[in-house]
Amino acid sequence: MPYFVNIDNTVYGPYDDAVFQDYIREGRITRQSAVSTDGVNWQPAGTMPGLLSTAPPPFDMPPAAYPDQYQPNPHQPYGPVRARGGSGKATASVVLGIVGAVAWPVWPIGIPLMIIGIVLGIMGLRGEARGRAMLGLFLNAFWLLFTLALLAIVAYLIATGQMVICGETGQVIEMFGNPL
Repeated sequence: MPYFVNIDNTVYGPYDDAVFQDYIREGRITRQSAVSTDGVNWQPAGTMPGLLSTAPPPFDMPPAAYPDQYQPNPHQPYGPVRARGGSGKATASVVLGIVGAVAWPVWPIGIPLMIIGIVLGIMGLRGEARGRAMLGLFLNAFWLLFTLALLAIVAYLIATGQMVICGETGQVIEMFGNPL
């Protein structure tokens, strides 16, 4: 049997039995909803014999303004669960910043790790763990600048002859004119 629903002087339907019973179960159609089987004679759904007794709503929910309108899930009262993102990148950035504090003396390994940490920190800023991403950015940038500054000082000292390095062992053998 086809069913029609009148909401705010707008007629919806016809709906077949299965769809109409689904709307009743979901609480979209309540006992007060104006329902008709012919689209002309309207009565509250609660007064139609057998209509609501077969499928009562499983919970109290305000009626929908329109049968096709979204109704929130009562088991998720604060809306749908949203995907979280960015916190893994932010955490990785902090970890690489801490590793940078240990790895700066081994600059061929430390510098690439610090650059990766900066990139992950920037990517983590878009997620929910912004504070962690900023900490990772700070740590990686600090240790990268520290390492580059030390490398620049060593390069300057070597270029000006103030530091002499043994070609075979790579050890500093003279600094500021004093043998070590």
